[in-house]
Amino acid sequence: KGEHFTKVVKRNGLNPVFDDKDGFSFKATNPSLAIVTFTVFHQTDEGVKHFIGGSAMPVGCMREGYRSVPLFDMQHSRMGAHAHACLLVKAQKVS
Repeated sequence: KGEHFTKVVKRNGLNPVFDDKDGFSFKATNPSLAIVTFTVFHQTDEGVKHFIGGSAMPVGCMREGYRSVPLFDMQHSRMGAHAHACLLVKAQKVS
């Protein structure tokens, strides 16, 4: 199990940019069973984290290139204030 966290970006709520140019890599020994998850939280000035949205997809279904990853709320729906929230990610296979 591997995890990667981006840095907290303060005062960046309307159109957040995480600017994590280094990215991260992982090795999936069995891509047909591996799942990658994306989770987004809002962190208050007091350090309290609130869930914004998340998404999960099988590694075997990911295609290379820039991809829009839709985020779903706690009820696994896309409604309310974050109905159109998504992440723009770049996926690349590394051998």
